[in-house]
Amino acid sequence: MNTVISYLFGGDNLYLQGGGNGGGNGGGVKKSQKEEIATKIKNITEEDAIRDYEKLKHADLNKITNETRTGNKFVDHFTFLERLETVSKKGMSYFEFIKDTEYHKKRYIQNLLNYQKGEDKHVALYRVFKLHCGSIGLFKPLTAMELYNKFKPNTVLDFTMGWGGRLVGACVLDIPKYIGIDSNKQLKEPYNKMVKLLKNQGTKTKIKLMFKDALKVDYSKLDYDCVLTSPPYYNLEVYTGTKSKN
Repeated sequence: MNTVISYLFGGDNLYLQGGGNGGGNGGGVKKSQKEEIATKIKNITEEDAIRDYEKLKHADLNKITNETRTGNKFVDHFTFLERLETVSKKGMSYFEFIKDTEYHKKRYIQNLLNYQKGEDKHVALYRVFKLHCGSIGLFKPLTAMELYNKFKPNTVLDFTMGWGGRLVGACVLDIPKYIGIDSNKQLKEPYNKMVKLLKNQGTKTKIKLMFKDALKVDYSKLDYDCVLTSPPYYNLEVYTGTKSKN
């Protein structure tokens, strides 16, 4: 058994069954197993997400810094699992990383693991993944709020809406309308849950979501006065249901 699996699970490989590496398919890990792993890394309950959203509503945009993370928990509550599915610049997702690969034999990977001793094992390995394979970026709701506050839009068009940060920022400020587009259909379920909770929290923002290729949308039929998005990072990040760019 490889050292990383032993580090995580001792001699019992409970979570990772079947499948090989590559292609962003999660290395053969079952959905229920992925959900359990994601929860062990970031255990964010709905109550935690709501508290984070309330803090976001009262955030002073004049006092935030690059280190301010308010609002990120709300986003991660819904879409963190899909971020773990995303293939990083090293050509593997987090779930593929914790399978048996040649990377685990490298001395610096072992040194990183040893350095993390004392931390929760899942949290520690996720840190190693981010250091070695690169972090999958999250557009922070606070960043979106800063931009909305500056330009005062009525309708935001976000044609690669990603993990939800720009939607959340719009809803906090009650931007009249948000139009989001993304080709990753795996995001449809978490987004539906996110929108439901946002509405329960009283947002006045009208939300229109489309899960399709942004290049196939007829934008002449959409009415908007602001475009804010975060385009795909070519081969640096490959999302579920998409192909790497040549």
